[in-house]
Amino acid sequence: MKQILNEEMTQSLFETINTGRKDPAILRTIRGVVADFNPNRNGRIYPRELWEKVIASEYVKEMIDSKMLLGEADHPAERVEIEIKTVSHAINKLWIEGDAVFAEMDILNTPEGQKVNTLLEYGSKIGVSSRGAGEVGPDGMVDPDSYQFFTFDIVVRPSVGAARIAEEEERDISNLKVVNEGEIASILSSYKNLDKKLEEAKKTSGFNYLEENEIKVYSNNIIEELLKENEELNK
Repeated sequence: MKQILNEEMTQSLFETINTGRKDPAILRTIRGVVADFNPNRNGRIYPRELWEKVIASEYVKEMIDSKMLLGEADHPAERVEIEIKTVSHAINKLWIEGDAVFAEMDILNTPEGQKVNTLLEYGSKIGVSSRGAGEVGPDGMVDPDSYQFFTFDIVVRPSVGAARIAEEEERDISNLKVVNEGEIASILSSYKNLDKKLEEAKKTSGFNYLEENEIKVYSNNIIEELLKENEELNK
């Protein structure tokens, strides 16, 4: 069965090869590694054969020729189609060099592209996430024949991303409590009741705002309610 496969490079270093000032639609053009053939942080392997098929595919050729191999800032978790409203870049070239896949991408003058460009100007090390769907074997190898490539998205990852994941995995979760639907509904109900009390206080005072001491009172009420909910959940 095919599954959505979003894979992030641990570290992607890009060089700017064009500032894009001659074309108002392009803020800059960058070039760098977007994939390799080694096991990734998810334990999956994308072999050379897979990327050779992707690059030679009619889909990639047609999308690049029509300037429609678009990508987004932050890859979506539950979809594979591209959404225009979050497009940040266009991939204009894909190739294999040595043991890695390289891409040349235009950072577009869109709201999301402007954010990416600002991060690059600031010196942030952006990451890249491939978006596709395919079958994965028991050994973690992604099947080249079933894999369907859609695009590469730009994501923000620190260069020590793998170390950060290790730290998160070492947290002690033995004392964490699973919150069920009824408990969530109870918490939301408490918030709504506090909100109603706040609105009633506004109407009683005859003003559209609360005095500083009133804000403190209701802030304390919120804290007390949250502490009660926390005690109930951990009984």
